This record gives sequence, C-alpha cells and structure tokens, in this order.
Amino acid sequence: MARDLSGELPCVECGYSLRGLSVRGECPECGTPVLATVLGVVDPRADQLRAMRFPRAMSVGLVLWAGFALGAALLVWALHASLVVPLGINQQGLVSASGVLILASGVCALVLIRPHAGVSPARSMAVVLACCLHVPVYLIHVRLMSHLAGKGHCPYLAMEGLGTEHHLLRLGEGALIVAIIILLRPNARLLASRSLVVRTGRVDRQSLLTLAAVVGVGALGDLVGLLGGVVSTRLAGVLVPLSDILIGMGSLLFTIGLVGILIDSWRLAPVIAHPAPGVRETFGQTDG
Repeated sequence: MARDLSGELPCVECGYSLRGLSVRGECPECGTPVLATVLGVVDPRADQLRAMRFPRAMSVGLVLWAGFALGAALLVWALHASLVVPLGINQQGLVSASGVLILASGVCALVLIRPHAGVSPARSMAVVLACCLHVPVYLIHVRLMSHLAGKGHCPYLAMEGLGTEHHLLRLGEGALIVAIIILLRPNARLLASRSLVVRTGRVDRQSLLTLAAVVGVGALGDLVGLLGGVVSTRLAGVLVPLSDILIGMGSLLFTIGLVGILIDSWRLAPVIAHPAPGVRETFGQTDG
C-alpha cells in the first residue's frame, strides 16, 4: 500500500495524472484521495487477461451487432404500424431494410470468432455457424414480412388466423434465432467477462439466455395458432386470439431484450477498447 504509482493513472475526479504519487496521498489538483482512484479504476484481473489484437474494432463490432438486430426489430414494428394507420410508408422498403439489417448483424457478429488468443477452434466455428444462420433467418423473415405487407391490414388486431404456413415459418425462424443465440453466447460471455463492469454486477450477464426464453413465448403462440386451425370453430375462436396475444407479447419482450443487449454492449465497448489498468501496470512489478 506504500508503493508509488509507476504507471499513468488519471484522477477519477479531475483527470490529473497521479503518476509518482503515493497511494496514501491526495490529488494535488482536487484533493481526491489517490486510493479512491485506485479502487475505482484499477482492475485486479487486468494483468491476467489475454490481450486483444484489435480492441477498438471489437468494441465497435459488438455495438453494431446489437444495434443492427434492434434496428431490424424496430422496422418490423414500423411495418405493423403502417398496417394499422396509413402512414404513407413504403412497406416493401421496410421489409427489405429490416432484412438487410439482419444480414448486417450477422456480419458484425464475426468479431466474436476469436476475441483473443487461446479461444478453442470449436468456439470459433460455432460463431461462424451462427453468422451463416443469419442467411436463412433473412430468407424466412423477408417471406413472412412480405406476406404481412400483402394483406394490407394487421391480421393480429383483426384476430384472424395467420395460416399454417405462416406459423410454421415463424417457428423455423424462432428455432434459428435460438440456435444463433446459443452458438454466440460462449464467446460473447468470454468477451464480456474481461470487463470490470460485468464483474461488479453493473451489466446483466444473462441477457442472451433471457432473449432465447422470450423466443419461446412467441413459439408457444404459434403452436396455439396451429392448434386453432385444426379444432372446431368455437374452440378456434378462443385459441386464435390467445395465439395473437402470445405472439405479440413475445415480440414485445424480444424487442425489449434487444434494447438491453444494446445497452450492455454500449457499456462494455469503451472498457474493451480502453481496458482498465492492472495492478502491475499501475504500481510496477511486485517484488518476488
């Protein structure tokens, strides 16, 4: 505790360089105790972590991966809104733009292939497979959204059945999304675990699992919808609205989950691009 700071460490309050000061001292500019800066900035595990070759590209790619996925979801909501209220929006343009964002998200997910040295080939191949699965998601998504746009009205509000093909396509899309989440999660957690923000509990480390569970809510709605298409008319009058409610609830929760992942990625990005200094870096090599 009596060692002097041998590395660059800006004061947490005013940014003044504390290099050469004792950890027991105070910032000469603002009087903030040096120990407060050490406790707030220095990461005890930083020296143990493997260095990343392109940390800035990694941080940008992480934010774009989440941002493009959220953008695609918001465009889908915009399409549904245009089916309810005539907004004069090119609906097919919304379909195409949301599909492009899905593909763009898959491309940005490539930053998770090898966050740093020592990542197993199996984990890297899992990320490659997840990125490739964005292509069938794109194809199914465009078909589903084009089908909705062709109706000219929102079938969910009309409480009408969506049809067997539509439900099956949605189930297939949901299964692919869950597969992508499962394949990306190990390396995403590996990247996030480097951050002091995560280890102090300021970022939810279970966002991806929650997102996968939410997909299941929508899938349940599709299963109920399929059942509503083969039962009696009276029973279908109950199952079809229930299906629409579950699908709508799942879609809303999925969008909220994407917002959470984007917020987490935004918080992690600067930490990845400019990681906190370690104990050795701050105080120099320890004796022995």
